[in-house]
Amino acid sequence: MDAEAEQEIEALLGAAAVEALDWEAVETAWRRRVLRVAARVLETRLKADPSDYQGAEIDCACGQSARYVDRRRKTFVSVLGELNLERAYDHGERGQSGFCPRDRALGLVLSSLTPGVQRMTASPAAVGSFEESRELRRELAGVEVSTKQVERVAEGRGTEVAADERQTVEKTAPPAPTL
Repeated sequence: MDAEAEQEIEALLGAAAVEALDWEAVETAWRRRVLRVAARVLETRLKADPSDYQGAEIDCACGQSARYVDRRRKTFVSVLGELNLERAYDHGERGQSGFCPRDRALGLVLSSLTPGVQRMTASPAAVGSFEESRELRRELAGVEVSTKQVERVAEGRGTEVAADERQTVEKTAPPAPTL
């Protein structure tokens, strides 16, 4: 067992009898610690994988080529906690901005929230206020995001659902007769 984790748990347990334990505090501390360790392992693994560098030039979404500039650091919020990643950054010839190929591969293009946190964010926001959703996720999952991030994710998911519903209706509904 990790010595730091063991010390943290021992401090919570102390010399108290089992009946006097604060189970919620122990569970919360263990969950926080395990998630922190998992986040560091994942972060280390992603940082050690330089395969997102695909060469001096790669194809850009605009149809032109993009050139490698450098590695850029960004903090993402995951269900495990914050992940500080460095990713290859490429800049398109035609476009005014660049992109990180790894962000595309991991589903992180338009957000600093991982897909798991986005799902955690959108679901409660569908039944309550953005602030209530933020508080609920923080309390139950220990994941901190701003109320504005909740709003953006919920609105983005709403747009996706509406588009999906339109496609489904268009595929199943016969065309309306014209005069």
